[in-house]
Amino acid sequence: MATKLPPVDRKQQILTAALCLAMGVGYQSVTREAIADACGVSHALVNLYFRVMPELKAAVMVEAVRVSNLTVIAQGLVARDPAVADLDPKLKRKALASINA
Repeated sequence: MATKLPPVDRKQQILTAALCLAMGVGYQSVTREAIADACGVSHALVNLYFRVMPELKAAVMVEAVRVSNLTVIAQGLVARDPAVADLDPKLKRKALASINA
């Protein structure tokens, strides 16, 4: 089992794992169980920080924008995720161009 982390660090660990998984399987396909496995925690702990999947997916998209993860941003644009609706047009173009690269 994972070592005890402060809540802010654990939440970031969960988001980072979710973002990494989203790059591989698509952010719409990420599951609590896969995130929990990647972090070495129970899916109940993931639920503690993100109670419902729409909340978790929105947080993943916000994190993708924060770190400029073009792959996941492009997935959000294609899925019409509201978290990327008001993105800078240059970032939108870069993200969409990454699909064809």
